[in-house]
Amino acid sequence: MIELTRINGGRFSLNAELIERVDETPDTVITLVEGAKYVVTESVGEVIELVRLYRATVIAMAQEIRADPDIRAVHLRLLHGEGAPVDGTDDPGPPAGCSGRSGSGDGSEEPAT
Repeated sequence: MIELTRINGGRFSLNAELIERVDETPDTVITLVEGAKYVVTESVGEVIELVRLYRATVIAMAQEIRADPDIRAVHLRLLHGEGAPVDGTDDPGPPAGCSGRSGSGDGSEEPAT
């Protein structure tokens, strides 16, 4: 997410992954992939820099996670709708190569939810 300023001065966060384009007309207009438009006080260059910093942070965090042996992957599962089973009966299980448990994998930890 990047933090931006509306023309009226209000601050909001925007999912940078959904930005399709940024135009200067002369106001800066951000168009998202689904067509929503936001007019912001930041210049096109500032928006581009915010997106660059956001993406650089994501990459840096991913590399940090890969490099740190103490950070463990946690298997998450998607539950569809209210009343979806939580006992795993409708869960296809962890992806290949993932035990579906957090921790050391020796069975001493509770399954991740």
